[in-house]
Parts: sequence; C-alpha cells; structure tokens
Amino acid sequence: MDLPVSLNVLSIVLFIAALAVTVWRDRENIERYSIVLVRRTKRGIELLDKTASLSPRFWRIWSTLGVVVGLLGMVGTFLLIFEQTLKLFFVGGATPPVGPVLPTVSTVTNPQESGYLGLPFWHFMISLSVVLVVHEMMHGVIARVEGFDVEYVGMILIGILPGAFVQPEGQRDFFEPAEDEEKGGPWEQGSALSRLRVLSAGPFANVTVAALLLLVLFGAFTTAHGSPELRGFYDHEGMSVMNVSQDSPAESAGLEPGMMITSIGNQSTESLKGFQEAASGLEPGETLEVKTGGNGSFSVTLAERERPEGNITYDPAPIDYLLAPLENNFPGTVQVYENYNDILVPDDPEVQIGRWNWMGKNYDGLKQRAEEKVSGLEKEREIPEKGYMGVIVAPSTTAKESLEPFVGPLFTFFQILFFVALLNLMIGIANLLPVKGLDGGWMLDTALQEKIPRYADGIVRNVTILTIAMIAISFVFLIGEHLI
Repeated sequence: MDLPVSLNVLSIVLFIAALAVTVWRDRENIERYSIVLVRRTKRGIELLDKTASLSPRFWRIWSTLGVVVGLLGMVGTFLLIFEQTLKLFFVGGATPPVGPVLPTVSTVTNPQESGYLGLPFWHFMISLSVVLVVHEMMHGVIARVEGFDVEYVGMILIGILPGAFVQPEGQRDFFEPAEDEEKGGPWEQGSALSRLRVLSAGPFANVTVAALLLLVLFGAFTTAHGSPELRGFYDHEGMSVMNVSQDSPAESAGLEPGMMITSIGNQSTESLKGFQEAASGLEPGETLEVKTGGNGSFSVTLAERERPEGNITYDPAPIDYLLAPLENNFPGTVQVYENYNDILVPDDPEVQIGRWNWMGKNYDGLKQRAEEKVSGLEKEREIPEKGYMGVIVAPSTTAKESLEPFVGPLFTFFQILFFVALLNLMIGIANLLPVKGLDGGWMLDTALQEKIPRYADGIVRNVTILTIAMIAISFVFLIGEHLI
C-alpha cells in the first residue's frame, strides 16, 4: 500500500473511474436521493441466515450485552460531548469534541494542525469497508436471530465514499418519504428488547472488533517514538541522541547528536522502556555514567531544570472576552464565573496562573483578586524538579537480517490493522449518538416508546437537535481555528 505518490494518485484516479463506470452500467438498479446513490439487493441475506443459525444462543447473549453497552455508551458519549462543547466557550484552547475523518492521498494528517484526521486513501477505504461489513452484517445476523426477516441489503454511495444498511422487514427505510415513517408491521410488532438487540448489534460489533484488534496489536507491538515495532522483529541498538540542549549537563559532559546511548548507570537503555526506567527517579546533583556505543563513557552531573521566565501565556476562551459587558449589565457575573469556571479549566497551576494573570491585566476590577490567586498558585508550583540531563533521544533499531525483506509489507499490514481498529471504534461510538437516524437515536426512541410513550417523541426530537447543534458547534470552532 505504500506506493510512490505518483502511482498512488494514479491508482486513486483509476479507482474513481472504475467506480463511475460500474455505477453507470448498473444505473437502472440505482436510486438517487439528492447526492446519495442507493442500490438495494437480496444478495447476502443467505449468509446472514447461515451465520445466525450457527449459535443463536451465543448471539442472543452477545447482543443483550450489546444493548447494555450501547445504552451506557450512548449516554456517556452524549455527556462527554456536552461537557467538551461547554469547554469550547469556557476554556481557552479547548479541543472540539467532534471532527471529520477523511481520506488523503498518501499521508496521515495531524488533527491539531489540519482540523481533521486524514488517513491514506487505500488505508481509509480498506478500513471503512471492513467497518461497514462488520456493522451491517451484525445488524442482519441479530435481526434473523430475533425472528425478523431481512427485506434487502442496501449499498450507499456518497461521492466516492461507500455506505451500507440492512433492512429488517417492517422497519422504516431511511430513504422512504416522511409520510411512510410509521411503516409498522413485523418490526413494530417485535418486542422492544428484540429491536434494541438488533439496533445495538452494529455499533457493538464495531467496538468488539476494535477491542480485539487493539488487544492483538498492543500484545504484539511496542511503541517506540510513535512507530510500532513487532517484538522480536528488530534488534534494539540503543537510544540515538537527536538533540543536546545548549549549556545542559549533557553538553558539558561531551555528549553530541548522533551518539548511541546504551546504558545509564547500571540500567541498559537498548529499548525505550529501559531508557525510561533509567531516567525515572533521578535527582538534581546526581552524577551518572552514560555509556555509548562506539564513543566511550561520559560522566554527567544532573541539574535542575530552569523554569521559563516571565508570565505564563493563556489562550482566552470566548466567555473571557464577555466578562466586562456581562458584569456591567448583570452584577455578580464575575463571581459566578470564578465559582464555576474552575470546574472547567484544567486543574493545572500553570494554566490557572496564566488565566488569572490575563484576568488581572484585562479587568481592573479583578486585578487584586487575580494577584491573590496567582500568589497562592505560585506556591503550588514549588514542586521539586527531577534531574535534568538535556538530551532528546529516539530508539535506534535494525531489522534482523533474515527478516529484513518482510519489514515493509508487515509494517503496512499492521498499520492497516490499526486503522481498521481505529475506524471501528470511532464509527461504533459515533453511531451511538442519540440522533434519530443513527443507531443510538433509534435505540433511545425504542427505549422511551416502551417506558414513557407519551413523552418519547418530544425527548428524542429535542435530544437529536441538541446533539446536532453540538456537532455543528465543533465544526464551527474547527473551521474558525484554521481561518483565524
């Protein structure tokens, strides 16, 4: 999958062309709803029946667990997004809780820099395809276990992005006109628990697959400087010195970039874990013998890291700029802000000091209070520093000679497995959002219709609107951050 950029682009172009030809040739069987293309088919239903018949009891137990996990996950995800959305207004530099995942040509993008998580095109398409098969297949399997007939399997295309759905008989088709919403029939006649099992099966299957894959990956891999390494696949040579800070103990001792640290004191540093163990618990003033591969040994006397001079910077939140006018019109606003904003702002003396310095500088009425707060917080910062050496290191490893030809393919394979796990987890959680049209929304509607039918429609409608509003706010903040 790690093709040169030119070949990668060519493969993407050919894929889009082939997709367009396929859609055109099958156009008589495809329905269009605005920008969404839908293809319904009976293929795959037999496979659902066979899978469901393998162990109905197991599937029923598994799907019941999925209902519990799904409902708890729906509530937990909603509350987490609600809390993080509040922080966007009350905490400077807060990260939006929701963002897009998109395919890129060949690189993985940093969400903090780009505003979205971008995965290499083929990694994205393969991972998304696995997610869809897992999600929709389990909807169908549990539907059959619960006695619902499956009318058809639906495939969706939005641009070049694929989608899918399984349609139990009697359940409202998402693409049907609004007047057909109350379709009724076998689906509505089924018990609430049976319907909840079917609805939760998709996202729970995604989360289950993600958990299993991550368990395998974390068991087989060790994280080293951001890149996974298969245990036993590489020979660990030591920790390569990437940078030496100016006027640091390491520089004074003679350490230079490019050297290979093999041990600190009596602790081997051939792996990242060994280096972390050797560097933990070191005290300022302690003298250590640092051994290197090929450059001899160095005696390093650790120092205490100096704190940066000057005020700590603070990234004001939107509410910070509104305090003065709010206080003028609603006396006591600042006091309420002080009482409750401490709950939202990270409990970190550095952040708190920066915030109160900013407050005292921008609001005369808060100057004295800010000085008192900063004075108290400064005392909390008086925490003994660990020993400071002044080097930045990275693991240096070499693939075993007999296995070297397999390094690239295996790395690509496990990288795709990681992305499959990541998308399964993200899409599984996203589908639990209480939005009518997503599994979480239908689960909420089903549960409320069973317990409090009189209020169910209103609650589901309002929760859906609130959730969509929070998602929209996240996107507004994401766009705003990258436009300002």
